[in-house]
Amino acid sequence: MNLWKAVLVGLVAAAAVVAVFALAPDGSDPLPYPFEDRNMFFGLSLINEREDAVYVEDLGISWLSLQPHVLWMSIEREPGVYDWSSLDEEVRALQALDLDITMVLSPLVNAFGEEREEIVDVIAQYPSFIHFMRQGVGSEYSLYPQGDTLPLWRAFVRAAVDRYDGDGVNDMPGLRYQVRNWHVVEEYPTPSISDERVYVDLLAQAYEIIHDECPEARVILAGLAGNYAHWFAFMGGFIDDPLAGAVDGELLSRDLMNRHPNMPFRKGRYEWMVERAFDFFDVIDLHAYIPIESFLEGEIDYLNDLMSRFGDPKPIWIIEGGGPHKNYEGYPAVNSPADEIYGGGTFEENAEFVVKLHAISAAMGVERQHWGLGGQKGEDAYWDGPWCGMGLLDWTDDHTKPSYYTFKLMVDMLDGFTECADLSFDDIHAYRFTADSEPIYVFWKAKRSRGSSISRRSSARARHSSPTSSPNSTRPASRSPIRQRGLRPRPSRSAGRRSLPWSASSRSFSSGRRESNSGASFRRSLRGRRGPPAGGSYREFPPPR
Repeated sequence: MNLWKAVLVGLVAAAAVVAVFALAPDGSDPLPYPFEDRNMFFGLSLINEREDAVYVEDLGISWLSLQPHVLWMSIEREPGVYDWSSLDEEVRALQALDLDITMVLSPLVNAFGEEREEIVDVIAQYPSFIHFMRQGVGSEYSLYPQGDTLPLWRAFVRAAVDRYDGDGVNDMPGLRYQVRNWHVVEEYPTPSISDERVYVDLLAQAYEIIHDECPEARVILAGLAGNYAHWFAFMGGFIDDPLAGAVDGELLSRDLMNRHPNMPFRKGRYEWMVERAFDFFDVIDLHAYIPIESFLEGEIDYLNDLMSRFGDPKPIWIIEGGGPHKNYEGYPAVNSPADEIYGGGTFEENAEFVVKLHAISAAMGVERQHWGLGGQKGEDAYWDGPWCGMGLLDWTDDHTKPSYYTFKLMVDMLDGFTECADLSFDDIHAYRFTADSEPIYVFWKAKRSRGSSISRRSSARARHSSPTSSPNSTRPASRSPIRQRGLRPRPSRSAGRRSLPWSASSRSFSSGRRESNSGASFRRSLRGRRGPPAGGSYREFPPPR
């Protein structure tokens, strides 16, 4: 009997040891993920984690899109040497606000040694890094991971996910809970990776590494830019309003767009990318910057139809978006203006769009949607125009706009909703939310846009959704409004801008100069890098139609 007791005690002790090592090799318990099985529909993007904390608490949001950016060039300045300090600080501050954050992996630019010094000098000639990438020579470089830098990128991705996965091994000091959302490049089209084959290869490698380190992670596909989204949906017959054919001040019919020398090829390349990448992402991202409310439904239908060609549609998140995407009187619209065909936006329409776009998205099964607080300030702000007017705070002095209170009321009433049914008929939008087991109805009458005819696709759709179910010269209409400041007006509108946490950000910029001599030589020396995709496996694009 004593022998059996001894054996039993020994087995229990061994099982306990095995259990401990199963939790984590160093004996630490894995961290929790407090957002499991919760309605995470309402969110914000790109906040100042300290000065905007008051808004996060007041609005009661629980997730954050587009932040933090995991800038490879900032963190790995020498091969194999990582400086996580700035990213760690941002993660700690955001987790202190109880936010489910969305890491944006940016492999777009990196170089080492003399090449790094040269590119830093070139970037310093521009008002900001985004100006360099979108207006300057940034798109002409091929500094994505390839050749000798591809193994470095793979190791960097593994180290980044391992640091924030909350498994108790190699975790960031002070990490409170797991980080599961990983966005591999923010937006499509991507200026610095013009070849979709390169992106698919990089995504496939990142997907394998991310899920190897964190099986519960969600890998998010680069988001389709807002103007391309409604162009593609219009071309495919998912949007009827002819204003969806607005391209750089001209109105093109559906037939003309489908016979355009560039548009069908661009649409085909995006659809090719989604097909080839279909096994390498868990969430598809739509950047829903909406000038006319009816566009949103067509854009979502387009993405669901596209995904259904390759398998079961995956969850849609609106990581960037807002509306109306129009220019606002009295606000600068120099670098990123909206198409003038849509006319001007008003704060009243902005407040209405907050409810309208969220209701449409919820009824169509979008799992998460964000809104921005306000536009980036200062003369050098790249995202001006509509981004100055779509946010919840006023661009001039940061006072709360009508849309702020609309957003707050909406979250107060609908947060945690378990179902949203579309009961629309004729020109009446009607949505029934179920929150706390009680029905809450949202109604409005559709506005007729110039040249359009209103028609709902059925007299009484019963579309139900549950939030926990699972032309080349045209710049993408995208990027969330960036909020950098606090509740009260301050004298300077540029002092609060976030700067890049790497050496170029501390240099003095000369906005009048486009390129230094060293930049010209650097561009010439790196053009030879153009060639095979990151993984070296070329595939055929669909031919132009």
